[in-house]
Amino acid sequence: MALFELKVGGKPLLRIGADKAAIVAKNYNVGNSPLDYINSMMYNSNVVDYFEIGTNKTIIKAVNECPQIGTILIRRAQQISNGITTVKNQDGEELSGKLLTKYSQLIDKPNVFMNRVQYVSLREMYALAWGWVAEYKEVVPGFGIKSRRILKPECCEIVWENKSMFFAENKHDYIKSFHYNENGVRTRINDVENIYFYTNPNVISMNGYLPESPLKTLTNPINASIKNYKSRIRSIGSPWGFVSQTGKDDTSNIPMSPDEVEEFHKRYREQYGVEDHQNELMFANGPFQFNPIMPPVKDLQLLELLKSDSGVICDVLGYEFDLLARDIGGVALNNKKEAGRNQYQNYVIPQAKNWDEQEMESLGAAKDGVIIHTTFDHLPIMQADRNEESQARLNNIRAILSQFTSNMISYGEAMEVLQAKTMIEAWRDKFWIDLTDEERRTFAEININATTNDINTTTND
Repeated sequence: MALFELKVGGKPLLRIGADKAAIVAKNYNVGNSPLDYINSMMYNSNVVDYFEIGTNKTIIKAVNECPQIGTILIRRAQQISNGITTVKNQDGEELSGKLLTKYSQLIDKPNVFMNRVQYVSLREMYALAWGWVAEYKEVVPGFGIKSRRILKPECCEIVWENKSMFFAENKHDYIKSFHYNENGVRTRINDVENIYFYTNPNVISMNGYLPESPLKTLTNPINASIKNYKSRIRSIGSPWGFVSQTGKDDTSNIPMSPDEVEEFHKRYREQYGVEDHQNELMFANGPFQFNPIMPPVKDLQLLELLKSDSGVICDVLGYEFDLLARDIGGVALNNKKEAGRNQYQNYVIPQAKNWDEQEMESLGAAKDGVIIHTTFDHLPIMQADRNEESQARLNNIRAILSQFTSNMISYGEAMEVLQAKTMIEAWRDKFWIDLTDEERRTFAEININATTNDINTTTND
């Protein structure tokens, strides 16, 4: 008994599951004209799924469906959270007393749900995806800011005032109404002066109040990347193609109706494919031929196109291309060290400075004389840079002192080039040849360790 059977004019046209000739393919039987074939392929393969990026829904879709976007957002969040944030006074001294207690709480534990790492990670991801993120501060009269939390951009419903931007001091002056709709609960926030907008230097918004999502400029590479992955999955799962009848009788030339085609696809999706519960073979009771329309994967150059799209995405989102997985553009592990340093120097550290300045503005740190600073000097990858700088400076010191002991420059010239904090004034205009034996021994004791032959000159940083 066939699992599925189509009849035209009372005669069997196609049976699935019958013990006949095998067809290993996804089957399309459409009308007679070439245009019918093309229309059917477009309809049945969901080719048209391009979407513009700009709304909350499409931004979320891009993040969830484009692997490069999700990867970069998560990694950028991890990188920014590696920083150590300190609060000091304007003289660079550690805070103490009430100020220390106040800012330690607001920085290290912004609210009961998050610590510092979670807070800055969430802020980074939302700001990268949307171009901005709002922060709400719970202010207790007489006590100041008690806690603060990130407001998800997709939950914010903002109605802006229609007025000039030249005469307002803060963004909240332009807010006509602000509602926060999360988990089905819609809350109106009346104290909009306690809302602060962290913004990225992204595409300027059409309304002029908040920047656009940077993903908007990546609409094409994001769509292409998503389609790239889907094409690879489709090519692995089952080839594109259609079945044509090779019989010469009148019945074989009768096309299937749209309902019959849809029923055929439904049965095929449920029962045939490469999954464990699916059959890989299809049997028909008549002569059929499979006509592939899917070009070989290597001819499509999908990986090459994916790398090209990944490069554009990295450029816009501030991520070193070489740090991606190798199949989408990354390099071998031993070549990632330089890319990692560049990532922090060119993107993470400048972004952290941007957040520090905006966080100071949000918390009103200036009136307390407080400076918020995030550093990444403790990271091994940044320590490597410090070691290289130290070695380069050491080599420079040795070269300058060598010029002095070779009578190429005077003692004073050497100390000036080395920016020495102190020097022996009596030697300023002397060359090495002018120094007595006792003065040369004194110079050696000051500048050269007799055991390691390392320079110990004290210089400015």
